[in-house]
Amino acid sequence: MLRNGIVAARQAIAEMPPRFEIGTQIKTENGATQIIEGPRHSDRDGWRAQLMAAFGTTSETVAHVEVERIAKALRQRDGKIDPAELDTVIAIVSDQQPKNELEAMVICQMAVTHALAMRSLGNLNRSNEIQQQDSNALAVARLTKAFASQVDALAKLRRGGEQRVVVEHVHIHAGAQAIVGAVSHTGGPRALIENQGQPHATNDAGAIVASNGQEMWSQNPDRETKCAGKTEPPSLFHPLADLGG
Repeated sequence: MLRNGIVAARQAIAEMPPRFEIGTQIKTENGATQIIEGPRHSDRDGWRAQLMAAFGTTSETVAHVEVERIAKALRQRDGKIDPAELDTVIAIVSDQQPKNELEAMVICQMAVTHALAMRSLGNLNRSNEIQQQDSNALAVARLTKAFASQVDALAKLRRGGEQRVVVEHVHIHAGAQAIVGAVSHTGGPRALIENQGQPHATNDAGAIVASNGQEMWSQNPDRETKCAGKTEPPSLFHPLADLGG
């Protein structure tokens, strides 16, 4: 059982795309922090290509600036920057494979927000005073909420801004009839008001059947009379002669 789990884990890792390792080094001299970037191999041009692809850009300048922004966001209170934490955030950004700079911006915010949220959770765990606990708990709540919003923003950005609405429950009120088949709203909100919110059947939905199994008549009586094997439904209006008057 253990061996099967190890084999499955290795197979899963083999199928994952490789993460970009920027190989950051941090030097501090005379109170100034310097970020030294560079490959851990001899292929400098290949490293540049990986760096630009990690941030969805063709500009090496944009990529370097984003690295500096991430480093400043992760800077701790004492001014230190953890190179492993910086490399981790960049690896996460690279894994998401942003298609352009805009996607890379959102992904960078997500990765940094997650890092800060985890740091705030650590601060909350080490808090002794109630005021500190409240402050750290508020920071955690805000960061996790921001992270959820960023995830939604990225998903919306990648599907082109389209919005999907899924109806999970259908309520049928007394005296109403259920429609079996695909339906869609047309004409926008005003059409729904004019039609009392009733949906229209789509053209390719086939026959519309009521909940009792009977076909429903359309609003075009001429069309119904032309259908073979069907009789015209009884009219709701009668000539004056039929009323005995």
